[in-house]
Amino acid sequence: MVKFPIRLDEILPTSAMEKLLDVLQQPDISGKVREAMHKVGLNDSSALDRVRDAWQQARGWIDSLTDSDRGLVDAQLTLNATGQLLSKTFCSVPFAPSVAYGYAKAAANCQVTSVAARNAQASVESTLGSHATLWMNSVSEAMRVLVSCDQARDGIVLSRTDAVRIAGVGDVRAMLAASSNPLIEVGAANGVTAEDWQSCLNSDRQVLVLASPNNLAHSEAASHRTQAVSAARAQGARIIELLADGVIAADPNRQMLFPVVRECLASGVDVVVLPMHVLMGGPGVLVVGDAKLVDSARKTAETLGATLVGAGLAAATIAVQQSASGQAAESGVAAQLQINPENLKNRAHRLAVQLAGIGEIAEAAEVELTSSIGPSPWNRYQLTSFGVRLRPKNSLDDLVSHLDRSAGKRGIRLESTREADAVMLNLRFIPPEHDHEIVQVAMGVNEEKPAQPPS
Repeated sequence: MVKFPIRLDEILPTSAMEKLLDVLQQPDISGKVREAMHKVGLNDSSALDRVRDAWQQARGWIDSLTDSDRGLVDAQLTLNATGQLLSKTFCSVPFAPSVAYGYAKAAANCQVTSVAARNAQASVESTLGSHATLWMNSVSEAMRVLVSCDQARDGIVLSRTDAVRIAGVGDVRAMLAASSNPLIEVGAANGVTAEDWQSCLNSDRQVLVLASPNNLAHSEAASHRTQAVSAARAQGARIIELLADGVIAADPNRQMLFPVVRECLASGVDVVVLPMHVLMGGPGVLVVGDAKLVDSARKTAETLGATLVGAGLAAATIAVQQSASGQAAESGVAAQLQINPENLKNRAHRLAVQLAGIGEIAEAAEVELTSSIGPSPWNRYQLTSFGVRLRPKNSLDDLVSHLDRSAGKRGIRLESTREADAVMLNLRFIPPEHDHEIVQVAMGVNEEKPAQPPS
């Protein structure tokens, strides 16, 4: 049977619709459109106005979800000039535009919970294969529910390397320690052997918890993970893997060596916990894997009211579909990770020319840098970057004080890196539209209206 599309968004993608209406709103073009409509006998152009107004309203919803700086009276714009996407205060990355649109659409319409759940399940199955799935609100809830099963009576095994605080996720060890099961730690930070894992994993009533990223380099992390999985499989112990840096599609960010969920499940892991808010640009946490363990966790999660439902589940489903189809470049994370270094170099050169000699800056020079995505343990992911090194006219303290004071007057917090004799502005994760803010801060210009002279 041939299916005929009955909705506009089935024929024309949202991104294309946005571009089309942006063009139509240009005064010179909209005038020609109205003139053409009049010539063919369509004197009433209010339909075009209604489409435009509806689209502007929808785009307003999207902006309110994707841009945290808009609509907040006391919000402070942070220019992250350290070159780290995931800062120490990192909570979550912005929603991808299509995910935000799905969130707004689901929130504005009545949805049947069972239908949303079926759609989410079907989306994961088409991407990761036939695995049981559970959507939850947070990582801490997911880990607490998973390790509360009867399987963990003889202890939860965790390497000290994995027992780190992951920016955007939290303290994994603290999450596990909150359960009533004993916690057994392996000293993988100082080197660990297969025998070390075998001596700790000696019962089928244990749970092995792995976390990524950790404080090991890629090769070391892979080696210790292989040893741990092998020892757990030999004893029949459960294996739960938390992938804060996990991705669904292998291709978009393969050069970054992010772990791929499907490959982790295929290697013998029972359940993968994937936080959607870290790299996927969506809400919630996906728990996927062994049907028995996931179903047991589902019953507990439903009792606690910890499952993701409603608009959050609909948006999370879109994030999975987008990532699986290779469209993750739409999201803020993937787009910023794949920035062309030449573009950064050109921006750095232009900014260096603009900043040289103004305010407390004596010299400004473009420099090539290597940036990590974030603080430890995210520093295992390194990116080529460019930035601007600022040398002071007087003292470095004067320059830093001037930048802080000027930024504060404009309602901006400028996170920069201080060196021995200079201030470094790394442009890796500063959007180009904020370059003018850096120039204004350096010049000491604020946005406050000047006082009116007395009449």
